[in-house]
Amino acid sequence: MSDLATDRRDVVRIRGWMPGGLMAMSSSGFDVEEAFWGYTISHAGGPRLALVLVQFLVLLTGALCAASGMTLLLLSPVSDIVFRSPLIFGCFAFSLLLMWYATRGLSSRYEIDTHRSELRRVVLNRTGLLTIQARYGFDSIANVYVEAVNDQTSRLYVRFRNGPGRIVVASGKPEDLEPLSVRLRRDMVLGVVQRNP
Repeated sequence: MSDLATDRRDVVRIRGWMPGGLMAMSSSGFDVEEAFWGYTISHAGGPRLALVLVQFLVLLTGALCAASGMTLLLLSPVSDIVFRSPLIFGCFAFSLLLMWYATRGLSSRYEIDTHRSELRRVVLNRTGLLTIQARYGFDSIANVYVEAVNDQTSRLYVRFRNGPGRIVVASGKPEDLEPLSVRLRRDMVLGVVQRNP
């Protein structure tokens, strides 16, 4: 895991105009936060209700599995503990897996690390730590573009040369996404060309 990604003290939320003429557009559906190593793009809205419900149900199921394992351990006769130990350990292991999932964050964000020349998708866990879900080098990025969904909303895509196709980095009003698109294209696509002529 990147030391830069785990240290949250170096991230400063900027309101108003940022270097390069980019504005943090929380009303548009995304926030941009500056850091000494680059910047992050995160969704400004709250988490989806379906994801919150799923995590609550997973937490409840994990608690029930832990309670079942504890009940089997405490109420089993001493002579049967050896035979029931795989089931007991299985209940505890499954509950730990479910509890780990339930403590994960509800939304991911993208970190554009201009020092390491990489794009990272990270999730902020409820414990405060960051989990890196994916890393992409700038040299694997073919293009950055804005595509309209309807008259009011557009999406900002990053397309890869030989990778997973494309990913949605941000969504919002077309006029708000255009400056971000220009900055991403400058940092990730043109920056690689200038560094590797």
